[in-house]
Amino acid sequence: MCGNEKIKLVLDTSALMSGRIIGSIEDCIIFIPPSVTNEIRKGNLSVKIQYLLESGIIEVKSPSLHSLKVVRDAEKKLKDSLSSTDRDVLALALDIGAIVATDDYSMQNVASELGISYIGVMQENIREKIVWGWRCRGCGRVFDAKHDNCPVCGSALKRYPIYRTFAASSDRSE
Repeated sequence: MCGNEKIKLVLDTSALMSGRIIGSIEDCIIFIPPSVTNEIRKGNLSVKIQYLLESGIIEVKSPSLHSLKVVRDAEKKLKDSLSSTDRDVLALALDIGAIVATDDYSMQNVASELGISYIGVMQENIREKIVWGWRCRGCGRVFDAKHDNCPVCGSALKRYPIYRTFAASSDRSE
């Protein structure tokens, strides 16, 4: 997957758990933030993943506060929704100039905005970068920010794409 040169990859939890990336590990330098390790430890840690972590084949590295802020700003701009682990993965990739391995379309959306390359693991990559908004299911009003309920009529809000642009990212080499 990584070719002749060693390529830096940052894996999200699902990419690591899938085991698909691990097959070509000798061609890659693989990183994960501590939050991915914490998520894995909540579930069943496979013997293979435990070995890769303990032997240092997968390096655990924390992202910088600066990169976390950059990721949060991009997330807000796109009105997307990421978990703290998702932010850590993207920020670490930004810090070290790595490709992100994830099937999470929200992560790919924010990565595209930040110019971070990404590859899907089990799913295809996104084709469009999306800026999201929220629309009231009752009165139809549109909001830039998410609310628990419509401030006008109290109905639930639904996320919808405000606009889409071409997502230039993936360095997918298949």
